[in-house]
Amino acid sequence: MKAKSTKFRFLYLLVLNFFLSGCSKDGLWIRVENDSNLMFHQVRVSPDVSETMFGDLNSGEISIYKPFKIAYRYAQIKVIIEGEEFLLQPIDYVGETPLEEGNYTYIIGVADLNSLYGLTLDLRKD
Repeated sequence: MKAKSTKFRFLYLLVLNFFLSGCSKDGLWIRVENDSNLMFHQVRVSPDVSETMFGDLNSGEISIYKPFKIAYRYAQIKVIIEGEEFLLQPIDYVGETPLEEGNYTYIIGVADLNSLYGLTLDLRKD
């Protein structure tokens, strides 16, 4: 009888996990994609006053989603590439509408390694 109980629990947990993983997450979730052929170190995103660390991303790699309270179609991005810090710095968010709840990806590229501000940023709604 114990074997049936263990199998039932395993099956129950398996079905529950499948169901929960298929549910969408409420709120605002953002991940980061490295759209360059370079390694990104210490990727940091600041769409408001707080900063969220995404860590290191290899070329073409996409991070996990992280929750945000508020974000816009662009954000301050800090990345270390080949030992140098690069920055994408918005002036302000005047006239911008905050992103609606959902999943988004900030796609970060490199336009110019000779400029502190050589990053590019696109937004994709997932």
